[in-house]
Amino acid sequence: MKVTALLILLFISVSASAQKGDMVLIKKGNKTIKLLMPGSLAVFQTVDGNWYNSRIEQVANDSIFFKEVIVRQVPTPWGVSKLDTMTTYLRGISYKDITAIPRHKNSFGFIRNGTLFILAGGGYIVLNLINAAYLKYPPFGNDNLPGLLTATGIFATGYVLNKLHKPYLKIEKKYRVEYVPMRTR
Repeated sequence: MKVTALLILLFISVSASAQKGDMVLIKKGNKTIKLLMPGSLAVFQTVDGNWYNSRIEQVANDSIFFKEVIVRQVPTPWGVSKLDTMTTYLRGISYKDITAIPRHKNSFGFIRNGTLFILAGGGYIVLNLINAAYLKYPPFGNDNLPGLLTATGIFATGYVLNKLHKPYLKIEKKYRVEYVPMRTR
């Protein structure tokens, strides 16, 4: 009898502590991009333009409650710096106020954001002009002009890619925020 009562109490306590609360999903079509639930780390931008990097404490009643943890370096009296951690009070925002999340870092991102093209095109242009000045031949002559124009095109392609690439995903037409209530009320 005591063992049965102990097992029932153990089962009730485990099931009560396993209740995590509601969730907020960030989706692209039917694919879930990011899951925001209690205990998870979240980085997001709100309607007021502020970015928050925090651990979610609770998701309930269409709101996300979190404590922001701020880590920064502060100087010491001995001339070196140390890390200082500060936690804010419990904040709550509506899930509808999330406007952006950071893009995942993917491999070959330096090609997608145009950095490689800018470095290659700009490096070729600078090196070509230095060589032209050193060897005393016209930098914009008929022999050298096609190479410079190609390098300028590569540099311009990288610049356009850099301007079009955003380091975050905007919650607009492609991406949406969805609230999933897990509790039965």
